[in-house]
Amino acid sequence: MMLNTNAAFLASELSKQGYFDRDDQGMVWDQNKPFLVGDSINIPFIISHSKIVNNIKIQLFKKEIIKNPIEAEKEIHTAHRKGYHIICGNSFHSLLTAGHKDKSYFFWDPDTSNHESETEAIRKNLNGEYNTFWLFDNYDEGKGLDFWTYRIKAHNEVIQPG
Repeated sequence: MMLNTNAAFLASELSKQGYFDRDDQGMVWDQNKPFLVGDSINIPFIISHSKIVNNIKIQLFKKEIIKNPIEAEKEIHTAHRKGYHIICGNSFHSLLTAGHKDKSYFFWDPDTSNHESETEAIRKNLNGEYNTFWLFDNYDEGKGLDFWTYRIKAHNEVIQPG
């Protein structure tokens, strides 16, 4: 969960800003915004179960290629300590660093089509079974993986009564 809201609502807010485009075959793709280090996108507000958050800025802070799982674990640990979010992957597919379990970070893989079964892939996503070593075994093509670090700044958080 990012920004204390569900992914569907976040996607809906991003779509209002043209974050997604439809290709020739009718498939909808994100535009990898922000793409350049220092660039950002803004979301006017998000209503979560406990508060309203205004003026959200998501900024690409750093891009780097990481060559192995040990180096990746260190980078993710440093970023998460600072409250940053990491999206990583290769040129064809990206995954969100979703949490920490059993001394390793795990990833949310939104594409269930390239796994043993959709049900099994969803179960593994929800159980945090796609760890850093799995990430490199399945997505590194011998060149390392791209790691994109994002800062999220929210202003004017208002706690909803209740």
